[in-house]
Amino acid sequence: MNANRLIPCIVVVFLVAVVGYYWYSGDNGDSSSSRKDSPPSSKHKSVSKQSKVVDEKIEKIEEQKEEEEDDLKMDGDKQLMDDNKMDEGVIKYECNWTEKKDIIKYSQIKQLLSARNKLHDLKLIDVYKQNGIGFGNISQRIDDNDNDNGSKNNDKKVKFYITGTQTSELDNDKMNESHFCIVNNYDIPRNKLYCHGPIRASSESMTHATIYELNTKINCVVHIHNNKLWNQCLNKLPTTDKNIKYGTPEMAKEVKRLYENNINDIQSKKIFVMAGHEDG
Repeated sequence: MNANRLIPCIVVVFLVAVVGYYWYSGDNGDSSSSRKDSPPSSKHKSVSKQSKVVDEKIEKIEEQKEEEEDDLKMDGDKQLMDDNKMDEGVIKYECNWTEKKDIIKYSQIKQLLSARNKLHDLKLIDVYKQNGIGFGNISQRIDDNDNDNGSKNNDKKVKFYITGTQTSELDNDKMNESHFCIVNNYDIPRNKLYCHGPIRASSESMTHATIYELNTKINCVVHIHNNKLWNQCLNKLPTTDKNIKYGTPEMAKEVKRLYENNINDIQSKKIFVMAGHEDG
């Protein structure tokens, strides 16, 4: 594969208190003039003082309620983020995998392996220490003249090498050609993917396939995770809808929508952020 053709595309009850103020007069009279002329009774002063105390207590209750709701919201957001991370690496498409050992040669994925290891050094492809789940993946288009079976690829489906599922945790000295797979067919609307090799394809393979179909000049797709970059770039770079999950037909459609409409100049920037895929 021509190295010059590699074009990376990288692809979160308020308590409403209505307080009534009751004004008491010193007697049962209804004359406003008598209320003005008569000095406030001790009973009136006592009630006013009690009313102030009640107001202060209600205000304090409201503040406590708001603090509790903020804490609950933070806990909910944290749980959602944790759930998203637990969801990482799960294959969501129907994977039709044919195990074929030794089908991928080192020479075919040499550049891809080198790029993967550099990203692993930078912790952009790695594993979450708290749960042991891997993240990040990388793929490379298979040239017509570099087809895995030696035949020319005349169909419309793009074939590509991609890192295998749950290989992100592997150290560089252990990562080799046996940890890559070949995607040779897929059906995005039906959420099916066909691959062969020594290992199953990455959970993000469907999105990679979609990106390759967008432009024949796209020859490499990189998917990384980094919380700081994700927060900085979210909604500033082209960003997918936060309600769309990774590795689904809906994500494929969303990426296609961003690209074909050139949202936020995605075609020139060659990068987008998945809002519903924390860190990614």
